[in-house]
Amino acid sequence: MADPNLCERCGRCCYAKLVINGRVVYTPYPCPYLDEDTRLCTIYERRHEVNPHCLTVEMGTRLGAFPADCPYVRGLPDYVAPRVGMTVEEIEAYSETILEAQDEVRDAAGPALPDDEP
Repeated sequence: MADPNLCERCGRCCYAKLVINGRVVYTPYPCPYLDEDTRLCTIYERRHEVNPHCLTVEMGTRLGAFPADCPYVRGLPDYVAPRVGMTVEEIEAYSETILEAQDEVRDAAGPALPDDEP
């Protein structure tokens, strides 16, 4: 199991990703549970329960979901990091798919979490 202390809290892996032409591409859409100010997950301890789309470190590594400078993958031979940014055409073509995935995450979460919950 990966050591969560390796995470540098950049938050980049918490943005929706698509596979376009066989390559993982970051979208401009953050996970609804990412606090964009702190770059921390607001449901970290329950993230796999609440958000079925959240990848484990092992799965994220295997799929190429982490940026190249992420400590989980830094130095791995043959690791291909996601492409950063999408073209306007890609955003238009895939925005509905991304928004549907975000809706699924929100629906799986049920009612909003109280402000005092992590």
